[in-house]
Amino acid sequence: MAAGFLHDIGHGPFSHAVDFPLNKLTSKTHEEISTRIISEELKELEHHGISIESVNRIVSAQHWFPFVSSIVNGPLDVDKLDYLLRDSHHVGLKYALDIENFIEGYTVLGDDKDLSKSELGLENTPEAITSAEIFLTIWKGMYDLVYHVENSRIAEKMLERAILAGCADDNDLRGTFENPEKATQLYDEKLLEILQQIKGFPQDTAAAILSKRGLFVKTYDKELSVEQFPVISQGFLEAIRPTGASEASFTLSKRTCETLKTEQNHIICDLVKSRVPHSIHVDEIDSQGDPIELKSKSSIIGAIKEKIRLKAYIHPSLQKKIDEATLSKTIEGLVASW
Repeated sequence: MAAGFLHDIGHGPFSHAVDFPLNKLTSKTHEEISTRIISEELKELEHHGISIESVNRIVSAQHWFPFVSSIVNGPLDVDKLDYLLRDSHHVGLKYALDIENFIEGYTVLGDDKDLSKSELGLENTPEAITSAEIFLTIWKGMYDLVYHVENSRIAEKMLERAILAGCADDNDLRGTFENPEKATQLYDEKLLEILQQIKGFPQDTAAAILSKRGLFVKTYDKELSVEQFPVISQGFLEAIRPTGASEASFTLSKRTCETLKTEQNHIICDLVKSRVPHSIHVDEIDSQGDPIELKSKSSIIGAIKEKIRLKAYIHPSLQKKIDEATLSKTIEGLVASW
C-alpha cells in the first residue's frame, strides 16, 4: 500500500509531460527519483513497520517476487485502474468497468514453491478475459482520445523544449532541474511563472499555454510504416525502440531546424506510439509447459497492434515560409539517412 501511494512521488510538475527534460538533465527516471526521495526523506516509514527497501523494490519493479511489483507497476496495475476511470470521468467520457469483479480475476501464476518466478496474471475464465478486454480497450481509448489529443500533445512538446531552452539560458532553473528533489517540489503554475521570466522561447511558450493562443500548428503527420516511408534507416529504427522515441524526436527536431535554417525549437518532431498491452498471461499451460498469453485467448486484445505516427508541429510564424511538401521532404530525408 505504501508503494502504491508513493510510486509517483518522483514526478515533476505536469507529471509525465516533464519526464523527458527531467531525465535528460538528471539521467534519472521518475521511478529512480521516487526511490531516492523515499530513501532520503521518508525514513520514518521504518518506524511504522514499513520496509523502505521493499517499497523501493516494488516502485522500481525489482521486488523479489515479480507479481508484487506488477500490482503497482505492470500491465494490470492498480495505478491504471485508478487514473483511467478518474480521468475519463473528469473529461466527460462515461466509461464503466466493474473494478471489484476485474480484480477477482487476478491470480498469481508460477511455481508456489518459488515465488521469485511468479507473475501477476488472470484466471482462465470468460469473466476475467472479458473484463481485461474492457479494461485494455478503455486504456487504449484514453490515450487516443485524451492523453494524445492534438492540442494537448503540442502543448506538452512545447513545454519540454521550453524547459530545456530555459535551463540552457537560466542557471537557477537548470540548478532546480538538475536537483531531483527541487524539481519535484515545483508545481504547474510555479513552473509556468518561472518560464515567463526567461525571454525567448520559454517565455513565449508559457504565454501560449496560459492563453491557449499561439500554439504550434501540426503540419506533418504520417504513420511510420513501409507504405508511408520509402526508406527508414536501420539506425533510426534502433534509436526509437524500445524507449528511445523522446530522444529520437528531440534529435530529429534539432536536425530539421538546422536543415531548414529556422530558429531552434521552431519545428518540433514528435513520435507518437499507440499503446499496446505488455505480455499478460492466463492460467492455462501450452504444450511447452508455459502459460498462455491473453492475446491468444482474445481476438480483441490480439488485434491491438503498435502504430507509430511521426508528426511535426511548426511555429505559427513559419506557416507561410515552410510548406508541407518541403517539411515532408526534409523529415523523410533525415529519417532515411539517420
